[in-house]
Amino acid sequence: MHRLDFSLVNVRRIVARTVLTCPRHVIVERHVTVRAEALALTSDTTLYDGDSDAASGELVEACRECNTALAVVMSVVWFRTNQSKGGGPIVLALRLLSRLLTEGVSLIIGGEKTYSV
Repeated sequence: MHRLDFSLVNVRRIVARTVLTCPRHVIVERHVTVRAEALALTSDTTLYDGDSDAASGELVEACRECNTALAVVMSVVWFRTNQSKGGGPIVLALRLLSRLLTEGVSLIIGGEKTYSV
């Protein structure tokens, strides 16, 4: 018979190993990363550290994958447009929304097929 050691160290080790192998953990971490990136791109208090065009392109690519990344980015855009402090974050959020509409979501909805009428 196997006996488990229920010491605090052993329980933490088992929980950490289980959580890290859970696929839901990876999805949640991806959402946190996408949200942090979108917040950083639309913030006017801190300048984005890196190439903002490349970062917004990565966000557009993440939103093309028919997952919930689009909902996360749109929640950031909605949050920034509802801010009443000033125009900086609102303009940056609208710029991100414009890029999503021109390069991202419309290509999913329309597809790559064209039909003649």
